[in-house]
Formats: sequence, structure tokens, C-alpha cells
Amino acid sequence: MLRHALRRLLWLVPTLVALTLASFALLSFVPDPADDRELVHVLGTEKVEELRRQRFLDLPRFFNPRPLDVRTRVDDIVASLATVGPESERAKAELLRLGGAALPLLLPRLDAFEPESRTRIALALAPLAERMGLDHPALSEPSRALVFWTRFWAEREADFQPSSARRAVRRFSLNPTRMRESDVRVLDTYALDEIMRVLRELPPDGEIETKRRLVEIAARVTGRDDTIAEDASHAEARACTERWLDFWLINRADYIAFDGPTRLFATLGETQYARWFERMISLRLGFGNDGVPILEKLRERAPTTLSIAGLAVLLAYAIALPLGIVAAFRHRAPGNELALGLALASHAIPTACLATLAAIVFPSEAGILLPALVLAVTFVASPTRHLHARLVDTLRLDFILAARARGLGPARILLTQALRSTLGSTITLLGLDLPMALAGSFVVEKAFGLRGLGEETVRAVQTRDVAWLMTLGFGAALLSALTLLFTDVANSVLDPRVRAGLMRRARVGE
Repeated sequence: MLRHALRRLLWLVPTLVALTLASFALLSFVPDPADDRELVHVLGTEKVEELRRQRFLDLPRFFNPRPLDVRTRVDDIVASLATVGPESERAKAELLRLGGAALPLLLPRLDAFEPESRTRIALALAPLAERMGLDHPALSEPSRALVFWTRFWAEREADFQPSSARRAVRRFSLNPTRMRESDVRVLDTYALDEIMRVLRELPPDGEIETKRRLVEIAARVTGRDDTIAEDASHAEARACTERWLDFWLINRADYIAFDGPTRLFATLGETQYARWFERMISLRLGFGNDGVPILEKLRERAPTTLSIAGLAVLLAYAIALPLGIVAAFRHRAPGNELALGLALASHAIPTACLATLAAIVFPSEAGILLPALVLAVTFVASPTRHLHARLVDTLRLDFILAARARGLGPARILLTQALRSTLGSTITLLGLDLPMALAGSFVVEKAFGLRGLGEETVRAVQTRDVAWLMTLGFGAALLSALTLLFTDVANSVLDPRVRAGLMRRARVGE
């Protein structure tokens, strides 16, 4: 049985991945903010483009045949700088944004360009040199700027290597002297990859000063106004770090080059699904459209919803089991059909109507007991009728008749004979009712004004928050799979025939 459980757990991983793929394929078809003319008019083109990138709408969904990296962007910049006009000005701004990450791909190629293009590139690098701390009078003179950058690369080429950047950033994080800060500052955005790696390795609730120093450098080279205050708490420092890691997840391809296997991996990694999946597993399930970590929302809201759903199922089965047993033993007695009919009627009553009526009649300070009881009423009929039908059939079998002939009483027949062969299917039904109870709890929460998953899910649907909907679907699927695994184990414990069948199936599979 343990081997069967482990096999089911292993199959759970590819099943959940396939489920997320299918769910993402459906949920990712959200309206593009760029298609909303009113939104573009209010926010502006740049803000809308930033919003698209935050939602990964600038990427293909599952496969990217031409992933863009810093090399591709540098090539586009060089082509635009060869012209005069708005395109050239936008290229200069883009070159400043890419910063030091563009230098290893640009400076070694200066001699291959036309003289006029070389001069324009050298002059366009002047604002970057100022940010890097390389302020020099020669940078504003066309004839001397080219000589300056040629000499700079001859002296600094070794610094723009991954190992050198790693050493410079880690030395600065350990002992932030002015000279070590200057070494990192010269690297500019080329050091971002290592800065983010160090931030990711630091303990979540510690090393505030180190995080603050690294974030300040990242803010300087990217122009983002998001730093850690000197009196910041551990929670504030952690939140700021996570925002920077999310920024890096969104913009990482702008500052690194894809070579060889990296480019092959990028065809799958630089997609909407891969970015969402990476954000989910590395950044506390990612962020919603409102910028709040989804894990924080779950911690705040999930206990209410899970408590209502779990308690409702327990109450429903606590009522249904004795009701179904009594109805089975007295299935020919007067009034038995009436009791079963009332149970069925409770199932037919809409949950929203019953919850609204209960919220009006009873005070809202009832906690979760009253909402759970309201939800339980709608789940009583199914296990009651199921157990009743199975027990009636079981009580007619030969081994039950033989037990009666031997003088066994109804209670002993029920506990030792009948229930063991009928409870298994009822437990399986419980595994199916729990996900339905989660959906029903959304309605009950709304009626009683409780802050659970339902309110946030409605907001996510209205704002097309794919991250929240995907996380909720993933969690529901995981809960359903674990519940079904539990029902398998429970069935094997209650019924030896089920256990023997599972073991026989395992041997055949081997």
C-alpha cells in the first residue's frame, strides 16, 4: 500500500503540471491593455507598455522562437543610431537603460562600424559614463570620445566577465568600502545579475544592511525609486527585496545574452507560462495585479474558506451517516421516505438563498459555525442517499442473512459486516464533495460578509488577475489529488479486497 501511495504522489507532479498548462492556456487569453484606448490615453504609452511587461504580455505563451536578449537589443540600437530623428533619440534612451550590460557587446565592435556611426555611438554613451562615475571632458567631443571608449575597453575588458563581476559584487557585499563600491558602479547594469543572485541567497529575515547596500546600487543603475530605509524592519526589507527580484524576473533578458544552450532554453523559458511558473515557485507564489504577494493573501483569507468548507463537510457527513444507517435498517417503515425526501429537498435549495436567509435571521457575529452549518445542509442529501442505497443492497446479501441466522444483533451486523463493505464508496464520495464545498464556501462567505478566498477570487475575475486564478486552480487541484489519495488509503484499510486489488495491480505494473 505504501508503494501505491508513493506512485500516486509521483504521478501527481506531471498531472499538476499538465493541469497548469491547460489552465494557463485558457486563462491567459486576457485583454491586452494596449488595446484599451481609454487606458492608453490615461496612463500613456510607456506606462501601458510597462503594465504589459509586468503581466508578461510581451512574450509568447508557451514557445518563443526568437527570444530577445541584450545582444538583439544592442543590434537594434546600433541600427537606429545610424539614422537621425526620433528613432535615434529613442535608441539613445534605450542604450542608457541597458547600460553596462551593453558595453561587452558594443565596444569591441566599434572599429567595425562606419566612422559616422562610431562617433554617434561614442557620444550616445556620455550619459552612461556619467552614471558609471567616468565623467571626463573628452566625452562631449566627437573626436576624443571615441578614443576614450577605446582606451576604456582596453583597460577594463577583463572586468566585464562573469567571474570578475561575481567577485566585485560579493566583495562589496561583505565589506562595502568606497573603492569596492566604485568597482561595482563601473560595471553598472552588468553587475545586476550577480546583485540579484546575492539578494536571493541572503536570508529572508536578516542581513538588512547588506540588502540595503545592494538595492541602492541596483536603484542607481536602473533609475527605479525603490530602496530600503535605514530604519526598515525585516518585513519591509524582505518586501523590497522581493520587488527587486520580481523586477529582475520581468527584465532579466534585457541585461543578459543568450548563447548556445542558454538560447535553446530561452525558447521555453522566455514565455508567459515559464515566467509565471518561475514567479510562483520563487517569489511566494508571485504577485497579484495589485502588487500584493499572493502568499500573503492566502495566509489571510485561506483559513476562513478552508475552515468553512472542512467543517461543512464534517457536519454534513456527521448528519448523513446516522441518517443513512437508520433509513437503511428501517427502509420499509412509515415516514422513512419522508425523511429521505427532506434530505433531498435540502440539496435542492440554492446555497445562496439559504445563506442569505440565515444571514438576515441570525447575527453576523456567529463566526464560521453558522456559515458551515448552512453549507452542510446542501451536502447532507448525497451521502445519505448513497449510504442508504448501498446498505439496503448489502443487507440483502447472503453473508448478512447468514449472520442474522446465527443470532447476531443489528448493531453487530452493522459494525462488523455491513459498514466495512459500504463505507469505502462513501469515503470516496467525501473526496469529491470537498472541492465542491470549497466552491460553495465562496457563496456563503459573500452572504455573511466574511473575508475569504471568494471575495478575492471575484476581484481577480473582474481585473483578470491570472496569477491569482492560476494559484487558486493549482491549489484546488492539489487538494483534490491529495484527498483522492487519502480515500484510496482509507478504502484499503476498511476493505481488504481493495487492498488486495491495489497490490495485484502494482505487481502487474512491475
